[in-house]
Amino acid sequence: MKTHPSAAQIVSPTPGLVLTPESTGFSDVANAPKARATATPLPVADGGVIKMGLDGMTDAELQLFARTQNQKIADNPEFSEPAPTVADMADDIDEFSELKLQLEAAKLLVKQLTQAKNQSRNKLENRLRMRAAYVQLASNGNTDRILSAGFDVRDRARPVGELPAPELLQVELSDAIGQMELTWRPVEDARTYLVQQATVVDGQRSDWTLIKVSGKSRLTLSGMTVGRPYLFRVAAGGGRTGRSDWSAEVMRYAA
Repeated sequence: MKTHPSAAQIVSPTPGLVLTPESTGFSDVANAPKARATATPLPVADGGVIKMGLDGMTDAELQLFARTQNQKIADNPEFSEPAPTVADMADDIDEFSELKLQLEAAKLLVKQLTQAKNQSRNKLENRLRMRAAYVQLASNGNTDRILSAGFDVRDRARPVGELPAPELLQVELSDAIGQMELTWRPVEDARTYLVQQATVVDGQRSDWTLIKVSGKSRLTLSGMTVGRPYLFRVAAGGGRTGRSDWSAEVMRYAA
């Protein structure tokens, strides 16, 4: 009949560890389960690298992503001791979510307060206009009385005399065929500028033709006949006489 060794004779596969009935819970030590390693082996590396893209996420997307990832970690036996812990991550997500809600509520409040402020401003401006009308009437247009009521007075309009003729009229050719650029020095108090054009044929100048009334001191002309000479002059509109004298004439060949 085959006999089994005693507990003192049973040696664990782990060096230095002796298996006994007390340590194994088995009266028959020979039938006790053999010791085995508990560490989970790492999977084979295949070059996988985590993709994040956090900077491109909205707050709502980040909140959803964090909750989903934390839940997957919590339910995944392959990651038994995550860092940070599931609990710490959950606390951070809850804090972020709460602050996000508070910010959204604050934005709504700011919008409501801005609308209320604008309405209040319109009301106050209307009150001040009514007050100004009252002071204007009660002061009979007296400057000192108006100033004593806390209002400013407008500068008195100065009479505009005869406007001088525009100076430094220049006609330049542009890169486009048949195009010219006219510029001149602005005239103070001028309301508009009148630009006239004439052509020269067989040495004779044609009549002047008004080609533009402009509020700017520059003009671009297109469609000019290449090789033909053109004359230009400019006057400032406004002032006591309604129009200044004409500027010096400038001639330029179109190209």
